Amino acid sequence: MDDVRGKLAPVETEIRKRLGNFIMAEDEQTLEGVVLAELTKRGATLAIAETFTSGQIAARIGPLPAPRRPAPRPCSRRTWATLWRARQPPGDPPKGE
Repeated sequence: MDDVRGKLAPVETEIRKRLGNFIMAEDEQTLEGVVLAELTKRGATLAIAETFTSGQIAARIGPLPAPRRPAPRPCSRRTWATLWRARQPPGDPPKGE
């Protein structure tokens, strides 16, 4: 295995040189896991408003362990207006959405 890693090292170096900060995750990491770990590290939270995704984003975040899941109430709706009403903020939804 070390032989393979040795052969791949220059390729990995070149890929990192060309792609730089466009590499979001590697090996067993996932994009959502990396993002949520960074949010947790910063003490930040995540709000997600999904329309026309059938809850796919919430579905990827939901199975993560609780300490890494800052969105405890995922909510998916087909339109902005129904999402707005489901979250029960005061007033009407913004126009033109």
